[in-house]
Amino acid sequence: MTAEPTIKDEAHYLAAAAAAIDAGDERVAPWLTISCRECGCIPDAHDPEPYHVLYAGYVVIGCEGYWQVNPNALGISSPRWQDWRDDRGC
Repeated sequence: MTAEPTIKDEAHYLAAAAAAIDAGDERVAPWLTISCRECGCIPDAHDPEPYHVLYAGYVVIGCEGYWQVNPNALGISSPRWQDWRDDRGC
């Protein structure tokens, strides 16, 4: 995506991520995590952050609004998406 994602883009992403998680799709497994890539916390129902989006216990959208599951693995073209796993150890 070249611009900021719209609500429609986000809804499409969430539906695709949910379907992939429900199906046990191994293509998304590398990005499934219970912690937020932006703040490092493990959000739950009492989460003080305003914007963690969880599905099946996994953070699919971080507190700053970034998509944690690679949209390209979900069939959503997003050539500018940056893999958050590349930042490990920084």
